[in-house]
Amino acid sequence: MKRPILKISLLSVIFTLVLASAHPPSKAMGFFDNFNQSVSTQITIGEWETSLGDLPTYDEIRFNVDEIEVGDRFIFEGKVFEFRRLGGAFDNNEVIAPTGDVLRSNGPFQEITNEWREYNTYETGDTVIFNDVKYEARNNGANNQVPGEGNAWQAITDEWQAFNTYTEGDTVIFDGMEYEARQWTQGDQPDESYEWQALTDEWQFFNTYDEGDIVIFEGIEYEAQYFTQGDAPDENVGIGEPWEIID
Repeated sequence: MKRPILKISLLSVIFTLVLASAHPPSKAMGFFDNFNQSVSTQITIGEWETSLGDLPTYDEIRFNVDEIEVGDRFIFEGKVFEFRRLGGAFDNNEVIAPTGDVLRSNGPFQEITNEWREYNTYETGDTVIFNDVKYEARNNGANNQVPGEGNAWQAITDEWQAFNTYTEGDTVIFDGMEYEARQWTQGDQPDESYEWQALTDEWQFFNTYDEGDIVIFEGIEYEAQYFTQGDAPDENVGIGEPWEIID
């Protein structure tokens, strides 16, 4: 009776080895067992739609730092992340998930999106969307600064913004009127400031006018006799005055 039992045991071992060779253990990009599924992704990122190819998806992330490279991408909680650096966020030689203190400016993870993220790192010239407005980073100090609340971001819009900086020749729209900057300015409201020149034929008290310039004031045309600023045409007209009525 012993010999048949031995024979059956040997056949079972052989059958098990055949199955194992047909289905070897899988290894996904050198990551740990929390890998879900590699999915072919056509992802809409803000205003962009791009094919990112096959990306691994994770519920919980712990990467062995010896098995990843800067630039590797993955999906976590429905968002696409990229390794921007491999230092400073290790736990027993593992990079932990992009949550909590690890998900921060200058941390290891960069979310691939055109929407502003407080934890992303930005460089001069980078653009983001925040509250439906597009911004450009003025300098590398844009990290952790909310667009519209500091000097790090410039709103890309024709509408005047108090936090934007403007240089000579820049034009903006304020209350439906177009203005041109005479010099560098920031925070100076166009209709109250001498830093701006309204691009209109209607006389404006803050505009500057040179000899020969023509304006309209209360339906009447006036011509500047010499440089003037702030002199109302109806009160400063005639011989020796800065304005002359055009007949």
